[in-house]
Amino acid sequence: MVLLDQLYLLYKKYIAFDSTFRTTLWSEVDLNQSRDELNQLWTEFCNLPTRLQERIWTAYFDLEGHLKKYLQLLPLLFMLNAREIRSRHWLKVMQITGCQFQLESSVFKLNDLLDISLDKYQNEISAICFSAQKELELEIKMRTIEEEWTEQVLSFEPYKDYGLVLLEKRYVEHLLEHLEDGEET
Repeated sequence: MVLLDQLYLLYKKYIAFDSTFRTTLWSEVDLNQSRDELNQLWTEFCNLPTRLQERIWTAYFDLEGHLKKYLQLLPLLFMLNAREIRSRHWLKVMQITGCQFQLESSVFKLNDLLDISLDKYQNEISAICFSAQKELELEIKMRTIEEEWTEQVLSFEPYKDYGLVLLEKRYVEHLLEHLEDGEET
């Protein structure tokens, strides 16, 4: 009875975590806190007496399976929660999983993600998140280049009877250096 009591107390903690986690809005989730809670549950589970395993209680193995599934899903949730993930990436996730969910911040809950078995699509979702990261890096680089070139002032000097058509010599070297620096990055 003591062993069962330990198991079911931990199971109740897991159920409380699960129901709170599932009903949390995606826009308000604190994955670091959830990871800490989950790690604490896993530690408590691992510290249960080994005699529980020997008795072959279904609840023990069910709890183990639930905790392992969460531990496997958490890295995917962290990737999907990154700042570089945009609506277009969520649309790809929906396309890959074959599931539709509303992305509005007041409606989109973790339950929507947990119910679609993200772990089956781990490689595809990782690829989407990786490409989102690379896209953000490119966007930042493009904005930087655009800002640099928007601020450039081009000065021209006259050429024969054609008017102001040549770049002033003193700016040409500076512009060429700037162009070369842009090519290297």
